[in-house]
Formats: sequence, structure tokens, C-alpha cells
Amino acid sequence: MAQGTAFVVMPFGRKPGPDGKDIDFNRVYQDYLKPAVEQAGLRAHRADAEQRSGSIHADMFQDLLMAEMVVADLNIDNRPRPRFPDSKAAAAGQRIAAEFDKLGVGRGDLGVAQAASGGDLLFAEACLARGMRLDIHLPQQEPDFLRNSVSFAAAHWQDDYDAVETHPDAQFRIMPDDLGPAPEGVDIYDRCNRRTLYSALSNGLAKVSYVTLWDGNPGDGPGGAQHMVELVRKLTGRQPVVIDPASL
Repeated sequence: MAQGTAFVVMPFGRKPGPDGKDIDFNRVYQDYLKPAVEQAGLRAHRADAEQRSGSIHADMFQDLLMAEMVVADLNIDNRPRPRFPDSKAAAAGQRIAAEFDKLGVGRGDLGVAQAASGGDLLFAEACLARGMRLDIHLPQQEPDFLRNSVSFAAAHWQDDYDAVETHPDAQFRIMPDDLGPAPEGVDIYDRCNRRTLYSALSNGLAKVSYVTLWDGNPGDGPGGAQHMVELVRKLTGRQPVVIDPASL
């Protein structure tokens, strides 16, 4: 990178801001940050302008080290949104149990789910508390799943996961072991959602009910609650029971 460059660290494209309204960060860069940097006598440079082959992350670290100035736009928090506030976990668990009461599920019935922190584990706990059988499907090998979907959250979710895993009525199925590696271009979470739903439907459509925690917002990627809700509607023709955390 040439001397006299300011490396601009910021989001690209359009993303929701703190108030929920979209911010056009490309326009922020072109209309405000870039002119301000150039007025200061420096050349503005952003990571999406990289034309080099190889790892963009390595290039970014190099740019950070070599730039005379670094300008960071901190308008939004890029961390993944929590599935719901941890303070609502107890209320969410009670609501799931209440929905189970309405459905009349109980001992000997089968629950099918994944085991991510949040709604998955609350669903699993509600099943086991009723003496139900439980099939847990993991989209990847357990250490990877724990790192990506459980242990990043509050510490009690790991304890909850361990309690479910060691319960005699719970059976864990690891998709790479059962089906082999996901084919190229197939998202592992999308594949796991489909496997989970197909497994439930194999018992007969009339016997299947779907309960989920979902705030109605688009997910962070394929295979989330939104994707599963859409699959249920498409493949069963029925409306799932959706619990909005905002209502708790």
C-alpha cells in the first residue's frame, strides 16, 4: 500500500442501523468518508477495493499495519444478534411447555430438534421433562457445533446441552456421520433443517406439530428459524406455532 493512505474500516452495502433503518454504507463512504480523507491529503482505501488473490483477511491485516491512518465507522454492531435475550429464557421455556399442553404431547411421544443455545435447548428440555423421546440432529461434528452454536452464549447453555446429551431418553445424530460430508454448495444448516423435518414427517403428517421461537426477522443465514418455518409451511401446508420472544 502506498504511503499517505488512510485505510477505511466499515461495513459494505446496505445494513440495518441501531434504529432498524437501513444505512447505505457505500454512499457513506463515497459521499462523506472518502472526500474527508482526501481533503486531509490522504488516499482513501477500503478492503472491498482489493484486487489481489489470496486471503482477504491477510490483506486487511497488512493494510492496517501499513496505513498512515485508519478510519473506522462504528455505526453498527456486527456481532450476531442473540436468538432472544437470555433474561427471557425461563419465560420462553414456560411458553413452550404451555404450547405442549395445548397439543397434548406427553410421555412416549417423540421430539425432534437441533441443540443450539436458545429455543432448541429449551424445546429439548421441555420434551425430556414430559418423559418424551428426543432425537437431536447436529449439522456438523460436535466440537464444531458447540463452538458455533452453544458455547459462544451464556455459560448455562453449555450446562443445558450437557444435561440433554447425557439424558437416557435423548439420542444424538451427527449428520456428517449419518450422511457423509455435505455436497459442495449445500449449506450444512439448511441440510440439517430438512433432515430434522423429514425425520419428523416420516412418522406421518397428522402426527407432526411444529413449535418454534422466532421474532419474525430474517435470519443471519441459511438454516435458521425463518428457513424452518418456511419449510414447514411448504411441506406440510400447516401453520407452525411461532412464539415471538417480544411477547414474553
